[in-house]
Amino acid sequence: MRIFLAILLASWVAACATTTAPETRVSISSDPPGATARLIGGYPKFAALGQCQTPCELTFQRTWGEIYDYSVVLEKENYLAVELRGYEGEATPDGTKLHGELMTLAAAWNLENKEQAQKDAAALQSCLNAAASPLPTDFEPIPCRRVPPSFPVGVDVSGHCDMDFTIKADGKPDEIDIVSCTDDRFARASERALGQWLYIPARRDGLPVDRPAMKVRITFRLE
Repeated sequence: MRIFLAILLASWVAACATTTAPETRVSISSDPPGATARLIGGYPKFAALGQCQTPCELTFQRTWGEIYDYSVVLEKENYLAVELRGYEGEATPDGTKLHGELMTLAAAWNLENKEQAQKDAAALQSCLNAAASPLPTDFEPIPCRRVPPSFPVGVDVSGHCDMDFTIKADGKPDEIDIVSCTDDRFARASERALGQWLYIPARRDGLPVDRPAMKVRITFRLE
């Protein structure tokens, strides 16, 4: 009897191991349509399961009882890629529908610039509010925000870069020119840091104006 039960159990285990579940369908759409949808999934090892052009449907199989995580990545030229998460740690229902809204690169850039402009305006207003007395009608640029440079990876010495730049009428550095650096590896980090600085712009007759021929030294100190 024990031998019979053992054989029966072994047969059942083998059957479970070789039997696969019915194909699971995932419907994918996007706005605008025509995006490439890439289905990626698996556990514990992830793999590409297929791709199609939206609107479309992809299918995959998994063995019974298998935990299956997956995601769908939508890609379209001149649009930001979007990742749509599937079902994590549980069986994916057949007929699951996923939809993604795509944003153009131009729209994303404008949104990022708009958000940064709002932050810069708030920072400038904060600096103006902190002024001890009303500002005169004519004055030179006043530092409002200075962002320290990030130390370049792999550089093991201290140093600096000398920079020329213009402070525009909106208080932002522009026309940044690297005059010299003690190490060329500091150049990009210096330009990136200076580009994030902010000034109360120079004024002439009470109006903000560009201030060219500004100079600064960006210093890197190895801790």
